Amino acid sequence: MKTIVRRCTRVLLCSLGDLYAILSKPLFFFCFLIAVSPGLMLAFLLGWKALFFPASMPALLWGLFLPAWLICSCGIPALCSAAVLAMPPRFFGHGPCIFVPVCTMQLLLAFLWALMLLYRFPPLCCVLSALLCAISSLLCIGFASRLAAGLGLFMFLGGGWNVLLVFLSTGFY
Repeated sequence: MKTIVRRCTRVLLCSLGDLYAILSKPLFFFCFLIAVSPGLMLAFLLGWKALFFPASMPALLWGLFLPAWLICSCGIPALCSAAVLAMPPRFFGHGPCIFVPVCTMQLLLAFLWALMLLYRFPPLCCVLSALLCAISSLLCIGFASRLAAGLGLFMFLGGGWNVLLVFLSTGFY
């Protein structure tokens, strides 16, 4: 068991190292910051509302939940799409045509989920938004793994987070 864990860790680290070596760093950071900045503003809005109007927000530990939402719902799709956009064209083929729209859809649905939560939409809307994110990220694991094993792991983690959001969304109201 120990050798399997070591081998998987080595493969992931080598894959992420190779991915980091071929990326255009300025383009990666630019794409990542552009993609994650609306999530930062939305997280600040949610945190402000939870801090000053706690009765209007659902009962959650917002101090722990907002950073996790920002990292998992906004950061993972932004990281994956920025990595694909910053790769040289010879490495990804049709990656931007397939992968970047899916990551953009996940980001937009994550923002929609937070806004529906903020404006107290019915739980079914929040569940459907999180469910679409979960399905799309779980379906893209294979494609992301072919680009880099680390991207596949990030998509798997994002899909697991969105599945958790599906179950959390049912108990918000």
